[in-house]
Amino acid sequence: MIKNFSSYDPNYPACNWGIKILSETESFESFVAKFCYLNQMNIKKFLRLWGEFNTDRKKLDIFLNKISANDTDRKILFSYITPI
Repeated sequence: MIKNFSSYDPNYPACNWGIKILSETESFESFVAKFCYLNQMNIKKFLRLWGEFNTDRKKLDIFLNKISANDTDRKILFSYITPI
């Protein structure tokens, strides 16, 4: 679970996630809901984290690569990114 955004280490995101949690037709909103539920995080905290990722593409790429355990999940997660 990510508790402190200022001490977030992009090389080791401490979050709950698993293989094949996402389906290919899953929306970004559904991903957010699952991520928040699994990590006991409210939407406001998630949006703050996502906002940090949108200002630092490297951190976002590392985070998404760490939580995407296979090519299908990686493809789905990277589809949620708005080009910076």
